Amino acid sequence: MRPENLKPNSSPGLTTLTRVVILIALYFLGGLLGKQASFLSGSAALVWPPAGIALAAILLFGYRFWPGVALGAVLFSFMNGMPMGFFTFGTALGNTMGAIVCTFLLRRSFNFDNALERTRDVAGYIGLACFLGTTVNAAFNVVSLVYAGTVSWADLFPTILEWWVPNALAGLVVAPFLITWATPSALRWHPRLVVEAALCGTGLVAGTLISFHSWFVYGIQNYPLAYLPFPFLVWGALRFGQRGATTGTLLVSALAIHSLLDGRGPFLATAERESLMLIGSYIGVLAVTNMLLAAAAAERRQAERAMAESEKRLRTVVEDQSDLICRFKPDGTLSFVNRAYCQFYGNAKEELLGTSFLHTLPVEDIAIPLSWFEALPPEQPVVSFDYRVVGPGGLMVWQQYSVRRLFQEGGQTLEFQAVIQDITHRKQTEQALRASEGKYRSLVANIPDIVWTADANRKLLFVSDSVEKILGYTAGELIQGGGTLWLD
Repeated sequence: MRPENLKPNSSPGLTTLTRVVILIALYFLGGLLGKQASFLSGSAALVWPPAGIALAAILLFGYRFWPGVALGAVLFSFMNGMPMGFFTFGTALGNTMGAIVCTFLLRRSFNFDNALERTRDVAGYIGLACFLGTTVNAAFNVVSLVYAGTVSWADLFPTILEWWVPNALAGLVVAPFLITWATPSALRWHPRLVVEAALCGTGLVAGTLISFHSWFVYGIQNYPLAYLPFPFLVWGALRFGQRGATTGTLLVSALAIHSLLDGRGPFLATAERESLMLIGSYIGVLAVTNMLLAAAAAERRQAERAMAESEKRLRTVVEDQSDLICRFKPDGTLSFVNRAYCQFYGNAKEELLGTSFLHTLPVEDIAIPLSWFEALPPEQPVVSFDYRVVGPGGLMVWQQYSVRRLFQEGGQTLEFQAVIQDITHRKQTEQALRASEGKYRSLVANIPDIVWTADANRKLLFVSDSVEKILGYTAGELIQGGGTLWLD
């Protein structure tokens, strides 16, 4: 069960009040961290962590936790020296409504899953939460600044953009990290995977430090050098899912922002606003790419698991069939046999695989039925025939073969599948019926009287040959003429 489906007080030892207090504390600490990482003399933050924390809290624990977001925003405003007024209440309302609107849109539009293991969840999260929903937050904040007299109405939209970017980046970097680590994952850790994760993390840190903190980048305006960590980010997303992707994004973003604060890195430009634009685009591309890649990899793993489970169930059904079932390649060599096939021939599966499906035919004649099977068209890929074989005990048996041609995407033959039924009893019954019918006809032919059969409408179905001697008509003439009058 996902955490978002749990009631806020369902976890023992953590009441709703306790969680609200923890949320307020995290929000406040996130605000301090965002303030410390601000640019333009402390007036602008590239990533505003409280926005991501608020969104993660509502997504994980539900709408009931909005008081924690609102109180955290009010507390941080007071501690930051802001008096009670439009801005304080506008900030609290903006942060709360932004998180609630984002959550509402995701839940109603995409049936959103916090694990972010579907590409549609990631695409919906990016579009609704990180771009559309955060606009609500920025709009409330800026309008409150307008009513507080800090910003003029003429600067409304440029200022909204300045507030929107940090909120959107927090939605891309901070919130996914918190959400994915607080949500159960299908990934199962084992010692080898832990070692691989350590190697990937080491490479990621080393690549990031080389890109942003080493002498190699001093004075170099070669922005592609900043993408040196990308191979390790891809590694983490493909192998460790969204947790690996979001952790890598957070780590690289933090190191990149720290390097810019220190005046280093490939995104350092002559104007600070230009630097912020470059590094903001870099973090946005990095976060979106990582999440989408991790989701695509998770979907593929899920599809592979579903296919493996389906194949396992089908194999169980095939193995339990009493009919002989096998598959063979275009050259006639067996690639699969079920248990009944092995029991009939008295050999283990390993002994039969690789041998010829047409082992009862001479080698020079095998190409004839194979070419027949190869000619089966896609619209009628199955052919059936009866064949008599000698069993392992020397007993002659009749079998009915149903051979199906399996096609590749290009129309070439992939394999052939054969279902073989034992029809010996049916053949024996047919032979006995023919013998009995022959005896009956011989007996009727030697009776001097007329022997006939008719249906309920007295239409003749059979007349013995003696009718010609008595009536002068042949049996065929009477039956074809619909003869019934002679019965009257």
